[in-house]
Amino acid sequence: LLFVPIPRSISTIRTVVNCEKSLFSTPKLIKSAAISEMSIFIQKWGKPTKFNMNKEETKLLKEIKSIHDIVIIQADKGGKIVIMNKNDYFNQIEEKLNDLNVYEQVTKMLEQNKITDHNKYDLTSIDDLPKIRGQLKLHKIDTPMRIVTCSRDTITSPISQFIFRIIKELRTTLSGVVCNTSNFIKIIANIKLNQDEHLASLDIQDLYTNIPVNNAIDIILKRIGESNKLDNLPFTKIDIKELLILALKNNYFQFNADIYMDEYQKQHLHKVNIPNKIWRYIDDILIITKMNKTQFDKYVYDLNKMRGTIKFTSEFEQNDQINYLDSMLTKQ
Repeated sequence: LLFVPIPRSISTIRTVVNCEKSLFSTPKLIKSAAISEMSIFIQKWGKPTKFNMNKEETKLLKEIKSIHDIVIIQADKGGKIVIMNKNDYFNQIEEKLNDLNVYEQVTKMLEQNKITDHNKYDLTSIDDLPKIRGQLKLHKIDTPMRIVTCSRDTITSPISQFIFRIIKELRTTLSGVVCNTSNFIKIIANIKLNQDEHLASLDIQDLYTNIPVNNAIDIILKRIGESNKLDNLPFTKIDIKELLILALKNNYFQFNADIYMDEYQKQHLHKVNIPNKIWRYIDDILIITKMNKTQFDKYVYDLNKMRGTIKFTSEFEQNDQINYLDSMLTKQ
């Protein structure tokens, strides 16, 4: 809810560990000084005498928590909060999970009587197994749901975080990527359209579950070979490949798709992949194009006929306006 009550206690171990993770690529001297300052702060920290919630707000929060037939979830983009009927929420998630082309229920050993129900319970009841959650795409027609794997503090999260901190340096080599709505508005505000240009957008359907893992790993290794961003690291390309396989092939790591989609744009979106005419936020792409609606619809149709798992939905400007992320763009 973009609001956090003042904590009544603080975890020393968790705070120091998170501090060390944040300082992964920082020089040792600065890292030691920062951790030392953090340790001193924790030692001096005392329980607060005042809180940022009054009695009525505290009571209301408890009442909301006691409503068992709703879920409060974050929207997919825009920082909005959604209150949803719990049954509808679970039904939408189960509908996604029933897609056998993407998900598989792990029951083989149980069905073959190689393990008992008790064994299955022991194997799946540990606290650090990843969990999933759903986030509604409020900016899309029929508000579809995105499935997100929550891998924080789980079995493979240390490896996933480690390899992510390495490959994220490659993001600086990508073009046309926006990090949030504010960043996008600053960029687009200075763009001038010609009389024969139009606004259009592409949305990739279920991007994360449709990225070919082996192909994505090959693209990362190719980009590493082309870049000098990782020259000072002690790891070889083989080391990085093994870490990526361990993280991605266990399906506990939500892969950052920017690198894969940047390569996809270069290979398949030739007609619209023009500098300062295309921007992408994860799976949402905004395009400035000279194609009219009929031509653009035909272009998207041809894209979706290509062999592969990446498929698009599209939107074309109406009355010189188009929705993108949580903003409305108007041609002037």
